[in-house]
Amino acid sequence: MNSSSETLTEQLVSKLIEGELSAEEQQQLNVLLKSNERVRSQLIDHLLLDTLLREELGNDSMTDLVDLFSGSENLEDVTPAVNVTLENVAQVRHDRGGFKWLIAATLLCGIILLVYRRDEPVFASAQTIVAAAIEMHHDPLERVYLVQLEQEVALETGAATPREVRIMTMGDQYYVEMKRNNRKLIWGCNADQDYWITFGGKRGMLIHQREMGPQLRYITDLYSLNLETLLTHFLKYCTLDYKVDSDSTHLITVTPNRRWKGSPLKQATIEVDRETKVIRRLIIERVLPQQKPSKVTFTLIETRPAQESLYQPQGHLTEPSIILTEATKPDVRGELLANWFGSSAERWIMIKGSAQ
Repeated sequence: MNSSSETLTEQLVSKLIEGELSAEEQQQLNVLLKSNERVRSQLIDHLLLDTLLREELGNDSMTDLVDLFSGSENLEDVTPAVNVTLENVAQVRHDRGGFKWLIAATLLCGIILLVYRRDEPVFASAQTIVAAAIEMHHDPLERVYLVQLEQEVALETGAATPREVRIMTMGDQYYVEMKRNNRKLIWGCNADQDYWITFGGKRGMLIHQREMGPQLRYITDLYSLNLETLLTHFLKYCTLDYKVDSDSTHLITVTPNRRWKGSPLKQATIEVDRETKVIRRLIIERVLPQQKPSKVTFTLIETRPAQESLYQPQGHLTEPSIILTEATKPDVRGELLANWFGSSAERWIMIKGSAQ
């Protein structure tokens, strides 16, 4: 597709989304859809992203739409004229029909794929599946992921791979349990994107971004799992390819595009449970700054009722306890860090004025 065709397609898709597509332009877009698979893919991506990222959707409605285009045998008989559907979609978008727009956009996507790709299996949109996973992870449940890291030790940090790492997630919140040198270190991230760590059952520490040493940054870059934010970024900044459709899972590969500047992501693989729409497995391949390539696999091992208190350091401490902050005397914080991390304490947290 040459540059003039690309410009025309972008203009027509933009007018469709804004509800300004004329009858003549509907016919133009229909011709492009029939003749060019890239145009079909571009329209589907625009429709779904515009819908899924702007409207408030419910879990049941979202998952029903995924099921509609991922396993229904009756869809083979659905062959409405695409130009008529284009007109209906444009009118619904112009009227700001809320959830009606989602239905109209998704139906059009399904019709396009069924009419123009009859030689291929019924297609489940990768974008729709990921959006459904985002909605399902809104549920007030805790999902526990076992983490496996494949990476050579980075000389810049000297960080050794922990023996066992588990991540507990609830929506976009998470905390991490890792066993290191026969001790369990528990840490997480608060709403201000500052980190906290608990040391045993009596003391915790709040660490601002400016205090993070290279080893702590290394660990948090590898193991952080803000699922909702991460999946939303996949939708916005990546190309999603639906690779495998098994009886129990959807498999989607994620490749960043040029709009996601500065991202260390090379590729991700998402395995979504077909029935629950929950992330069963997530594999993230990255090249972090000044690090060797890494591959981190998050595997779902348990789903259970969430305890919201555990997403704050206080939830892991017993009274009497104390949370050390920047206002705490530097030597007190430094002594605690030296007790846990030895000579590498400053690589974890850089405390000004501390006599470590």
